[in-house]
Formats: sequence, C-alpha cells, structure tokens
Amino acid sequence: MAVLTGIDTGTQLSSTLSSLCLSVPGLLALLLLTPGEAPLNSGGFLVLLLLILGPADENARACARWCPPHSTCVSTTACCSLPGFSSSSGETVTNPMETCDDINECELPSVSCGKFANCQNTGGSYYCRCNSGYRLHSGATVFWNENENTCQGTSFPNWTAPPRINSKRYSRFLKEIDDLGRDFTSSSAMDTIQNIVQVVDGLLENPEDLKTCSLSEQHSVATNLLFNMEHVLRELSKSPPNESLAFNAAGGTELSLKVKEQGQRSVSLSVSQAKMLLNWDMVQESGDSDPSVVGLISTPGMGRLLAGAPLVLETEGPKVLHETHTGLMQGVSPVLLSDVISVFVSNNNTQNLSSPVTFVFQHEEDPALTVITHMGLSLSLLCPFLVALTFLLCKAIKNTSTSLHLQLCICLFLAHLLFLTAIYRTETSPRTLVLPRGCKIHVAMLHWTP
Repeated sequence: MAVLTGIDTGTQLSSTLSSLCLSVPGLLALLLLTPGEAPLNSGGFLVLLLLILGPADENARACARWCPPHSTCVSTTACCSLPGFSSSSGETVTNPMETCDDINECELPSVSCGKFANCQNTGGSYYCRCNSGYRLHSGATVFWNENENTCQGTSFPNWTAPPRINSKRYSRFLKEIDDLGRDFTSSSAMDTIQNIVQVVDGLLENPEDLKTCSLSEQHSVATNLLFNMEHVLRELSKSPPNESLAFNAAGGTELSLKVKEQGQRSVSLSVSQAKMLLNWDMVQESGDSDPSVVGLISTPGMGRLLAGAPLVLETEGPKVLHETHTGLMQGVSPVLLSDVISVFVSNNNTQNLSSPVTFVFQHEEDPALTVITHMGLSLSLLCPFLVALTFLLCKAIKNTSTSLHLQLCICLFLAHLLFLTAIYRTETSPRTLVLPRGCKIHVAMLHWTP
C-alpha cells in the first residue's frame, strides 16, 4: 500500500491521479477534508491514496483460476474443499489436477437416520426421509439425524359420520368400521381394504331401516359413503407392501387398485361397467414421496340410496340442457341407469390435471331389445339382398335407374352387415377408437362400390 500526502492544489491532484491510474491496475483514493474548506480547488486538505498493488491482485486471480469446483482459495498454492466435498488428498488441494468430489454422507458411520427411514445423499449434503408408508409425526417430509426421527406407520384414517342419521343399521356399520380401525396395522393394509369394501357392500345390500329414512338422509349417507371410502382407501393403499389389488364383494361392489411400478408411464383399470386409462404423471402429487396409487370403485347398490337424488350439473350444464329440451325438463326426475363409479388417486388436487383421463362406460343391455335389434337388422339384410338379386337376374328391367337402385341396395346391405357383425368388436385405446380388420374391409367396400 502506498500513501501520498501533502498535495495542495486541485491541479496537482488531478495530474498525480492520472499518472497513477495509468501505471497501477487498482486504485482507491480517500479524501480527508478539513472543516469549512472546499474540495479540489483550495489548499489545506489531506489526500490518502490506497493502492492495491498489481502483483498481489495477479496472484489472487491466478489462485482462483486453478482452484477446482466446490473449493475456495486459501493461498497462491492451495485451495480448500467446501463442506461436503473432498479431494483425493483430503480437504486441502495443492495439485491443479485434483478435483473436489461429493462426500456420500450416507455411507459414513456417524450418519444414522434411525428406524423406518433411509438416507438420501445430495451434492454437498444429505437428508433423511421416512420409508414408504411411514410419515413424520410433525408432518414434515425430511430430517437430518436419528434424534429427529419420528417416523410412524400409516394410521387408520378417520371415518366421519353424517350428522342426525337415526338408523340402527348405519350405527352398526360405523361400529364395524371402528373395529377395523382399531385392529389396523400397516402390514395388514390390503386385508383391511378388502374388509372395508365388504362392509360397505353389506350395508348397500341390506340397508334395513335406512330405507325408512327420508330421501335427504339417504342421500347424505350415500355422499358420506362415497367420500369416506375414497379417502380411507387412498390413504391405506399407500401403506406397505404397496401391492395392486382387484376385489369383488358378494353384493357386486368392485375395487380395482393399482400401485405404480418402476418404468410404468400409463395405467388401465377395469370394473364390470367401466374402464379408466390415464398417465401416472398426473397421479403423483408434487413433493410427495409416497407411492403413486389409483383406484376405481363400482358400487351398484348405491343406487338404492340415491333414488330421487337431484341432478347437479356444472354452471353451464343446466342452461344448455334447458335450451336443448325446452319444456321437457319440468317435473322430470333423473333415473340412475348404471352402477355408481368413483375414482381416487394419490394427488388430492384433481381440479387441474396435467393430462386427460379416459373413461369407457358399458351398460347392461335389455335382452328383449337385443333380440328386436338383431331381428330387425336381419330383415334389413334380407330385403336389400333380394332386391339386388332381382335387379341382377332380371335382364328385362335393366336400365340406368335400376343400376342406381342396385348399387344403393348393395351399399345398404354392406352397411347393415357391418353394423350387425362388427359393432361389438371395437377396441379402445387412450387416444382413439381402433376398428378391427373386418370393419376396415367393409368400409373400403362401401367406399369403392361403383
């Protein structure tokens, strides 16, 4: 450091600073003024010039240039690894060819996460996380040592009961659910899920005095059953051993449950009257370490409790419905024609899904309608066939008009044949409806019929 004092005039100061800036790479000037005097254009002030000498600056920059990543400069010949990193020679690096690599703290004997937890190494650090099916008592997702470990297995979720339901049958049902919760352990999650489905199925098959409750009370019970069943099954399905499950109860209630496996990108679930296809990406909640699960539940007996339930549509639904069917909706009650299908996924936020979900529904057919349909189509096949034979064999009536009628009859025959033989043979995929080979042949024949 150089100190200059005794410069009396502004002109001398300017020329001195100019010469110093040209020859010195770093310069810091500090002006100390005596009280009451103007700077730079009058005498009587003291100037201190602090000069950062060039050689020291060059050495600092040289040190910074060869220090490897994840290290700091100690001197012109040594660097020090950052916490969580180390070189082959230890914390101090003296060889420009050395690197500072991450220390895997999870392999150190001094690091322990405790029971039901595992260590996750990160760049320069680490953290502990509870095993799948376990959670910290505080609700946090990570911790850093065994003393902070409060990992505990999944507890049985609370099944909330609707208020003011005076039914002995429903009270007995709630007691059965409480008994399942009392006996629940994380290792018996799959058995508990099946037992819950059986208990719900039993209630729907034999509602007993629930049928004497008012319609609003029955609807409240149905809503409560659907909500709690989705909530409880979602939570229990995250418990070990995280297995997929397909279960059918005696009364017709079905559950199809899938847990994501390594490498899977999409999932398909099926019950008797419905099929669902979706991507696993939209199932997992952001930041959730629990396994990804998705379930499809079919409850045919739920229709007994939903009889006379009002039709609730989205905001634009009623307006469009009334505009389309003006005057027809007054005094009309909706009728439930299929099983009640409900879905649950790991991600509770299902308002804005990242990818579409495909549902395919299949309703049971009336046998009488099936017979009538096939008989009518058979007659529709026979008539065009006979007309086509007539036009082909009777040469006396052949002309341009009959030729057009002949082509029309052939087209009608092929169209009805296509509908009769291939209408039940479509296959669904998440994005398109795939026609079997027979349908494609018939379509080509219809298109190229002269």
